[in-house]
Amino acid sequence: MADDKSSVRQAQFGTRGLAIVFTFACSALPGCDNAGERISLSRWKQVGTRAAPVSDLRGDVVSTQVAPGEGRAVEPGDLVKIQLTTSRMCKGVEKGQSNFVGQSEPHTAWLWTGREPDLSMPHTNKWQEQNRWGGLGSERFRAVLIGKRVGEKFRVRLADGAEGFESIPLNGFSVIQDFATTLFQIRDELPRWPDYQIASRELWANVEILSACGGALHRREATLEQRGAVSSMFGQNYASRRADTIRWSALEGRCGSPDGKVWLQIGPLYYVHIKDKRPTNLYDWASSYKRLRPASEFPDEYNVKGSKGSGRHCDRPQAPNR
Repeated sequence: MADDKSSVRQAQFGTRGLAIVFTFACSALPGCDNAGERISLSRWKQVGTRAAPVSDLRGDVVSTQVAPGEGRAVEPGDLVKIQLTTSRMCKGVEKGQSNFVGQSEPHTAWLWTGREPDLSMPHTNKWQEQNRWGGLGSERFRAVLIGKRVGEKFRVRLADGAEGFESIPLNGFSVIQDFATTLFQIRDELPRWPDYQIASRELWANVEILSACGGALHRREATLEQRGAVSSMFGQNYASRRADTIRWSALEGRCGSPDGKVWLQIGPLYYVHIKDKRPTNLYDWASSYKRLRPASEFPDEYNVKGSKGSGRHCDRPQAPNR
């Protein structure tokens, strides 16, 4: 977690006798974009409860034990480390080749078995909320983990007639990049917070619980302010003074060896609905943020690592069960 040197970072005008609250990126002329910028950060706050996740989707996820575990039982609010592979039926491509079960490469993921807080804004929905804060993965699957023991191996699939599908983040949280913007907008630079599908009508997963420890969900907000004239574009008219909220989420666990203290963070995230054309929406917020909180001083916010995850199955036949 980055060590915040102050809850408010302000840069100076450097002009004669003016109030020292903004930093000039360019001369304050029409069309100059963001001439002044300021950011005010809140402290991290623990949110959510140690209660089982609840899904509003119809139908259940079915788990079948493959091998028992002998470690501690997973409880609501735990941070759980799992390893999984996903499998599906593949069609033989060569003459005379029969259908076969294909398997993905193995993936390791951390999941929280607690319950998220209520929606943080009025007139919103769960999908929009996940783009503001990052998604924790399917509630049905996270709830299935509760009561299982460390070391247990099991298979999960959707029950007949169940609605939707099951997906989990591979790096603590998931976000739909095209809707919630991050600091990394160039495709080759994107940190990966994918939503990895593990169960559907055609897909199932083999899972092993590697470890579990007490976990917590944290959130933080910041108000980013901008000043400067911005040309109208794509139906968006910008005010000369703009301010909006950017957000972070993190999962924390104090686990035993070899994992120790675990901190999985997503953010900063900035989400604006495509139909939201408020004049106070931020313009090129990521550039403003990088100037106010540069990577040289806050490296943890830039050194985001992760994997997109491979969904390839049919070039990897599943090994027989032992």
